[in-house]
Amino acid sequence: MFKQNHGKRGRLRRAFTITELVIVIAVIAILAAVLIPTFANVIENSKKSHDEQYEYELNVALANYTTSHGSAPADYQELMLALAEYDLCDTSNPFLLATNLRQDNTYLVWYPSTNTISLINDDDYVIVANTTVGLGNAVTVMPRQAVGNDTLLGYRLCNTGLPDSVILANEYLKIYVEYGGNVTNYVNGVGSAYLDNIKNSLENAGWGDAFLGSMGNAQTGYIYNESTANSLKQQAATSSALTIPVEVPADYANASDSVKTKVEQSVRSGLATIATLSNQSDTASVLEGKTISFEAAGGDPDTALEGVVIDMSTTQINTIGNTYRKAYDGSKVDDGIAKVETGTVSVNFGGVEITGMNVSENTLVASGAEYQDQGDNGYPGGAYAFTYGLFGTVHADEGQTVTVSNLKVSNVNANLVGAVQLVNGKEVTAVSDMAGIVVGYTQGNVVLENITIDGSSVAGEQGLFEGYDGVAALVGRAYGNTKGETLTIRNCHVSDLRINGQRRAAGFVSYASRNLNIVIENSTMTNVDVFSSRVDTKDFRTGVNNMFVGVFGHFANGTTLTINGVTFDDVSCDAQYTHPDKGLQTIANIDRVNKDTFEPTTRFIDGAYYLLVNGTYLPLVYTDRVVDTSTDALAQISFGANGLTIKGFADGTYTKTNGSFAYGTAGDADVTDLFTKV
Repeated sequence: MFKQNHGKRGRLRRAFTITELVIVIAVIAILAAVLIPTFANVIENSKKSHDEQYEYELNVALANYTTSHGSAPADYQELMLALAEYDLCDTSNPFLLATNLRQDNTYLVWYPSTNTISLINDDDYVIVANTTVGLGNAVTVMPRQAVGNDTLLGYRLCNTGLPDSVILANEYLKIYVEYGGNVTNYVNGVGSAYLDNIKNSLENAGWGDAFLGSMGNAQTGYIYNESTANSLKQQAATSSALTIPVEVPADYANASDSVKTKVEQSVRSGLATIATLSNQSDTASVLEGKTISFEAAGGDPDTALEGVVIDMSTTQINTIGNTYRKAYDGSKVDDGIAKVETGTVSVNFGGVEITGMNVSENTLVASGAEYQDQGDNGYPGGAYAFTYGLFGTVHADEGQTVTVSNLKVSNVNANLVGAVQLVNGKEVTAVSDMAGIVVGYTQGNVVLENITIDGSSVAGEQGLFEGYDGVAALVGRAYGNTKGETLTIRNCHVSDLRINGQRRAAGFVSYASRNLNIVIENSTMTNVDVFSSRVDTKDFRTGVNNMFVGVFGHFANGTTLTINGVTFDDVSCDAQYTHPDKGLQTIANIDRVNKDTFEPTTRFIDGAYYLLVNGTYLPLVYTDRVVDTSTDALAQISFGANGLTIKGFADGTYTKTNGSFAYGTAGDADVTDLFTKV
């Protein structure tokens, strides 16, 4: 009995208790919590190691090619064919890398300036499509946080790990192989098909826009020319006066279309080459302090290209001196603005006319942008702010002067209003921080001379120049290296143009920093409307306190403005603001408010020197007003013998010669009585 019972008990199994089950589950959870991240890290490290090894192999192949051929690849085409020699490209398409990158949001970029290929992770950097260097895979690599001079130009390599790689690589194969690198033949050959394949099929629309823009630039001859660049660098070694020769026949007006096309392409190529040279620090320093003139053989340098019209309507213009004001470490100038380190080249355009400065809404124009956080520009999460104009930056070193002269611009239709762009699959706001048709930003002694801007495409119609901040016909923002430097605007004429700015809008100079001298002489504005408009639905204190408008501009304390021989004819200057509670507020009813209490402080218009006739305002200059003028003098506005003439305002003509504006309190803003009505 005993044995039988014992055997029965031996076969019995005790079940787990709830406590034991909980303990086991907890142990498993702890082990999972420890091991899963470890495994994940092992996987990520394996991916990273793979990509870094591939980067190394690419650079070894590139170095070997450079050694065996005696020089680095000259362009993107040569680079990819070089990598194909080392079996690093797809066997069916040399423009597609053979191996996938395994990390997410990681890109391979070739930098021609250093002849290196680098892995870029978009957690730290943003890659923005850029048409300055070649076709649509050209990029500007920008740090996500503004760090010194880290912006570099390069090419993003097509890799099968990216959704758009095969599409781009196939188009490059057509361009370089099927059409022998001839962009015109490529466009004509594929017709509208490439519009669908590129712009609509890519995950990132910015790449499509850049690719199409590059096609247009190449087709019209707006491309970097190695021969022109070498000539300019050679001339710079022995002279300060450099030339880009343009073969213009004596009877240009009656020349054949093919001859005119050749002339236009020559000028476009010169512009693109100057932009490329001036936007890279090593070559920008070579041109610093020099003057480049577009010249026809035997002609007067100032009028050599008069009658030559360059159509830029299908061109994505790359600004000359595309530097942004926050992009520099080191010494600061007034207003806390970082000092630009590389001087800009002067350009004499020889009287050429550039027509069709057209930018459609939401077009990617931020290739030279720098990141600003929310405190800088008020955009939630910050934004990439960019400079726009034929010149992004014109900077003269202390003691030097940079001159932009003898230029005509017509048919302006540029909408630079900030748009949300998909950059590497992420939404990033691009916003124009300083925009002028001629120059976005000046620093130091700068002269704009003999420049005509006719905004219309048809006589009498107005063109449009619209942006976020610092928007003006000639100069977006002007700064000095040191106290007492001068921006001179001489013999400049603006007509048939509407200028819109959400923060600052002006006719001549949207903003001038403290202690800078502004001289405007023998210049006119005709049929020009300056307008600032903002809509705020949240914190209206920020919006209404950051609007500034004036026909001349917004000038900081300590700035001097000298006006001599200036005429306004049928010019208006206005502002409106949409209050979240009060609705639309016109210029007479907009109030500045206390940033803490929301209570009105002064009228918006009291920040400006203005004429007021029959309820119509004409703000001339917006000024920064302070309480203690003993430590921070107000802007001083003075007049020469020919002064200022205002025609077509309130059905009358008003003149002011000699003397200056009275100033000192907000109540002095109305200066109508200082003018004589004719």
